Parts: sequence; C-alpha cells; structure tokens
Amino acid sequence: MQYRTFHASRIGAAHLRSGLPCQDCSTGDRYSGWLFAAVADGHGNRRHFRSQTGADIACRVAFEAFRRLVDGPGLLPEAMDARLGLLKEDICLAWRDEVLGHWQAHPWTEAELAEEQALLTPEQYTRLLDGSDAHIAYGTTLCLAFAGEEVWGAVQIGDGCAVRVSADGEYSWPMPASTVNQGNRTASLCMADPMRDFRHCWGTDRPVGILLCTDGVEKSFPERGDGIVGFLHWVWKNGRDASENRADDLDRMLDLLTNRSSIGDDVSVAGIVDANAADMEPRPGRDERMADLERLRARVLETENTIAFNVARLARLTDADKTPDMAAQLQAIIDRKRDEVRQLREEEASLAEALGVPVMAPTEDSTSDEAGMDDPLWDDIEDWTTTAEISSSENEADEAAAAEEPDAREAEKEPTPAPKHPSLKDTPILTKILRFLRGNE
Repeated sequence: MQYRTFHASRIGAAHLRSGLPCQDCSTGDRYSGWLFAAVADGHGNRRHFRSQTGADIACRVAFEAFRRLVDGPGLLPEAMDARLGLLKEDICLAWRDEVLGHWQAHPWTEAELAEEQALLTPEQYTRLLDGSDAHIAYGTTLCLAFAGEEVWGAVQIGDGCAVRVSADGEYSWPMPASTVNQGNRTASLCMADPMRDFRHCWGTDRPVGILLCTDGVEKSFPERGDGIVGFLHWVWKNGRDASENRADDLDRMLDLLTNRSSIGDDVSVAGIVDANAADMEPRPGRDERMADLERLRARVLETENTIAFNVARLARLTDADKTPDMAAQLQAIIDRKRDEVRQLREEEASLAEALGVPVMAPTEDSTSDEAGMDDPLWDDIEDWTTTAEISSSENEADEAAAAEEPDAREAEKEPTPAPKHPSLKDTPILTKILRFLRGNE
C-alpha cells in the first residue's frame, strides 16, 4: 500500500450570501512513517464569533499532539485505547491554551463586545470580558485520522463523520455514536468537559481509505446511503491522484455540492487513501444498510397508519359531511398512500433479502382495499368522481406530520433548513451523486 493524504475546504453558499467567512478548516500531512488528516468545523452561532480561528487552531494543535504521541509513548495496537485517550486529552489542553493565547494577543474588539453584550446575560458578559469564557468564542468540532504500517485510527468531537473504505468497496462509519450530537446541537472543544464526548475508533486491518467530512457535507445527503457513498467514492478516487488538476476538481465538486445543497454550509473533506488501490463498486456498510432497513420499516408503519386513519375518517362520514369533494380527497390520500406502501414494501423486501434478514411481516387488514367495505358509505363512494386535488396544507394535516423541536444545544450552531433531495433511487450509484449535485430529478 502507498498511502497519501489530501484535504480541501470551501466556503458555503449560505455563508457567501450572508457575508460570513469560511469557518471550516482541513489539513493533511505525513510524519515519521505515519499519515495524518483532519477537518474542523467552527460553530456558526453568534456566541462563537471567532470559531474560524478556533477551527484553524484545532487542526494545527491536533497534528502537533499526534507528533508528540508518535515521538513519546507511540501507537501500538496492544495499547491503542489508552494511547488515543492521551491524544484526546493533549488536544483538549493544547487547544484551550492556544485559543486563550490568541485572545490575549488579540483582545475583543469594540464591535465584538457590542454584539455580545446584546446577546449575553450580565454574568456571561462579565466572564467573557475577564477571559473566563474566552474559549467559547472559538468553539469548533474536530475529526482526525491517522494510518501507519500496523494500525489506523480516528478521534472525533462534534458532528461530521469518519468513514472507513475497504478494498471490496464497503463504506462504513466506525466511530461510536455521540451522546450529545442531535439536530443543531453538537459536542465541541469549547465544552466545559470535552472529553465526555470525545470518541475514537481504530483497527489493525488495512483499509484503502479513511475519509473525513464536516457536517456541511454529511447533512447535504438525506442518510448514510447510496447518495453520500457515491459522493465519497468520487472523493476517494480523486484523492488517489496527487496532481494539481485533481485538487482543482475536488474544489469544484465541493463548490457544486454546497451550491446544490439546501443547507449551503461550509464543506470540508480530508483523507488518507491508498494511491495504488484498484477501483471497486461502492456500497454502504452493513450497519448503514441495516439502519436504512429500519428507516424503511418505520416509513411503512407510518404510511399504513395514515391509511388506516383516513379509511376510518371516510367510514365515519355522516350524511351532512358526505360530499363528493370530501370523499374524493380522502380516497385520493388513501390510494396514494397505498401506492407508497407497495413501493416501500418492495424496497424493504429487496434490502432485507440482500442483508439476509427476514422480510417485514404483513400488517392487519385495516389498510387493505377491503377495509371498511361493510360500511354503507362505500356503495356511494364507488359512484363518486375522485378528481379533486389535495392541497399541500390539507395533505399535511391529513397525514398528521409533526416535527419535534430540537433540544437545547450544547454548542449552538445556526439552525439550517432540512435538506430537500431529489430522488436517488434506481440509478447507478455514481449517476445518483451526479444527478443530485446537478439538482435533477
């Protein structure tokens, strides 16, 4: 294997529109036979008004801490968990020291203080002035990876992702799940106790790639499925080539991604790839496909519940309510949702078969075509026209869709709209990512 590193960061389309700087940072390097890569994402919330600098510092001190570990205790497979614990502690302490040093060398400006005074409580503002909470202004995530002859590993605090690429084309997410990250809430180096959600993973196998992304990339895709795997496979193939043209291609691809994404966040990728690895057909890892299967099954149940709800509504219509429009609207919802269930169950069965697990059991007959047929209203419904269109607002109400409010944020980030994605089904995997980036259905 011949490992090499690459990295790229691009400003988000939403940041360009609002005049914000790029708050991401990425890096890649080599040291004493080891390859190293990292990405950091400074928080966009106004309280973290120096997060761009915080992200830059995070990538720099992470590499310095890694070099100290290599020169000192070393990275041996039999002691990896303990060694990675030391690495994480060193990063946390070094980052805190560096950002406090930056604040001392560059005190708060009048403009910064004026904005923060309007935002903070008197106690918070006092702690900002005296430097007790200076590190909060620099809040950032961090994800780094390394690889050597005998072992590879990664550590991460906050959102974003680390992805392992196997020689047979499997793209897997080996990092343990966060106990903090949810919605717009993320763990951060500026937390009071960053070690409590500073995670790590490692292995002694020989992956052909370890890819890192900030959340601007990950959240541009609906799930850890074919879409993001197709994008990461393009990144992996591009990363094997050290030419300047390939680096330009990566920049253009990231620009295209943030411009086509409804999020428009800054985007960063970095990685360690085997330059001599043969190309392969990419696919999500088993854990990711099992998660897809569970999502499919949840959608089946939700859709069948919607059908049952509207079948019951239709059956309960009184003579006063029994109008062609009302019945047609309900029947249109039922028919459309039954088509969705059939398609979802076909997808579920295909994926379950591929994973070697049982297909989802059929549900009760409450959603079948015969459901409620003993109600006399069905005799009239058969004769009514069903051409009424369902308005989007009424459709949402009929389907009883409810959005859960995000929890209070550990390290606040500016809220972003939920991404809207074109269909990524039934096309070759690389065609899917290209169609997504071009914004085509």
